[in-house]
Amino acid sequence: MAQRSRVCGDLPVGVLAAVLCALSGGAVALGQAGGLVDYPEGVAVPRFATAAEKLWMDANPWSRSVNGSLNKNVTNGAPTGVVVGPGEYAPCEGIIMAWEGGTALNNIQRQMTAQITTVGGADVYLMFDTTAERDSVMPTLSTNALSAGTVVSRVIPVVATTDTIWLRDYGPRYVYESGVRVISDHTYNVTSRVNDNALPVPFGAFKRHAVYTLPLLHGGGNYHLNSTGIGFATQLIANENPSRTAAQIQALWQQHWGVSTTLTGALATSVDGTQHIDMWMQIIGDNKVVVSDFVAQSGTAQDNLVDLWATTLASQGWQVTRMPARNLPVSGWGNVHYTYTNVVMCNNLVLIPSFTNASVTVYNAQALAAWQAAMPTHTIVQVPSEDLARLAGVMHCIVMHMPRHQGAAVAGGLAPTAFLRTQRTAATLTPGAVVPVRFISDDDQRVVGATIQASTNGGLDWNLTVGTVGEAGVNAGTLNWTVPNVPTDQLRVRVVVSDPNGRTGSDASPVNLTIAGARCIGDTASAGLVLAPDGELTADDVIVFINWFSASDARADVAGPGQTPTSDGEFTADDIMLFVGRFTAGC
Repeated sequence: MAQRSRVCGDLPVGVLAAVLCALSGGAVALGQAGGLVDYPEGVAVPRFATAAEKLWMDANPWSRSVNGSLNKNVTNGAPTGVVVGPGEYAPCEGIIMAWEGGTALNNIQRQMTAQITTVGGADVYLMFDTTAERDSVMPTLSTNALSAGTVVSRVIPVVATTDTIWLRDYGPRYVYESGVRVISDHTYNVTSRVNDNALPVPFGAFKRHAVYTLPLLHGGGNYHLNSTGIGFATQLIANENPSRTAAQIQALWQQHWGVSTTLTGALATSVDGTQHIDMWMQIIGDNKVVVSDFVAQSGTAQDNLVDLWATTLASQGWQVTRMPARNLPVSGWGNVHYTYTNVVMCNNLVLIPSFTNASVTVYNAQALAAWQAAMPTHTIVQVPSEDLARLAGVMHCIVMHMPRHQGAAVAGGLAPTAFLRTQRTAATLTPGAVVPVRFISDDDQRVVGATIQASTNGGLDWNLTVGTVGEAGVNAGTLNWTVPNVPTDQLRVRVVVSDPNGRTGSDASPVNLTIAGARCIGDTASAGLVLAPDGELTADDVIVFINWFSASDARADVAGPGQTPTSDGEFTADDIMLFVGRFTAGC
């Protein structure tokens, strides 16, 4: 079993630690620095925080600070490009899951994996704690009856330690930044699950995707959005982040995900232990939504809440489909929330739950018919999910979506995409100064390297090589550039990224920057008539200037009346005289 415990900070080795140990059935051990919260392999942990975990978090309040986990190392801040958050109905490259929870939960994952890699036409990224676990499980995907038919080549194993199966709540949330997939990482609201909390960082490194810090304590299942910038979360998010106003929380989501967020009421914890919106709502299109209906519990607080929001959404122009739901006490499990809105959409596939509780089975057929009517062009597949429901979640709770790469089709594949994060606004750089050039990139395979270039003539040609970034450095996406002593007021910077097949993508400064110093009008070319200042004045420079002037090229318009070194839209003797004077004078 992989060691997945973490030291409980200043937790005293005494009464509190003993209580923790008792409440967790021995899963909390004692160590030299205090108690350890352990998540033994094969043990199913509920989606909500257990009593033992709550005590741990109370004893370690630092863990609830934004990005307070010991494993976090995210420094990218917030996106700076145009951010678009895709809905779960958008084209999907892959579904991410963690192989946790024991045989019963893994059997659900097996069935999901078979459907996703075939009907869904997508990859499945499976998190394994160790290489031994990976090597033990992967061969069974083709031999186990429950995963029969799985396209094993579409299952991508990733060795990264996790604590629980509830990947929707802690896993990598993807958005597009100027066409590049990036991860916006929050602090998992069950902070004792520190390996879960840390996962987006190593996963981003695995995919070479940038990871940004979303400064909110949050569980990912408490959010639904469409692809046009509209999102919803319950009031839980405000309760979890008391130092921020609702408007501040909404502003952070707008900045990081490109969405305008509405906060709804939350179900009582006696009904749903998570209070997450994905337990009673699912957005299935730009203006289509599925909302629960507690048909056998009319007039209850939970039924009133979902009815209110079904009515509200309909009044706002949403096409609303109602789906049966039931909250029931189950012996040994407390109240269980049976929901049919907690589903996994993947391209033309929708995985919906079915349940075996005798008081709920009547709704299985109703839910299937309702989903088929709501999404008639999709294949709807029922997956037995009783074991998940008893742990306060269903299939949506154990997955994250990876949207498709947006590169253009080129030469039998997709070209990489890139976004230059710096050098996007007018600025003056000083020769000899060290400035960072930062970029993000993406590819349907992987980006294997980047070249940073500069142009001294507004991007007409890229005559300076700033430097290169190897495959290992692509994820960080930073190169420190020593500004050369090449004065220009037409500087632009460009990043060119490549994939394993030699396809490339690029992004460049949208405006001119300046390298300080007097512009050397006479230095127009380097050896061989390459259009680039090279610090030398030769016949090449004269030839290039004459050709520009003859063709009325704007680059030859260097002087205004009286030989002022500025363009005036005319090509006169002033331009020639100024060029000759500067060339003769050595600049």
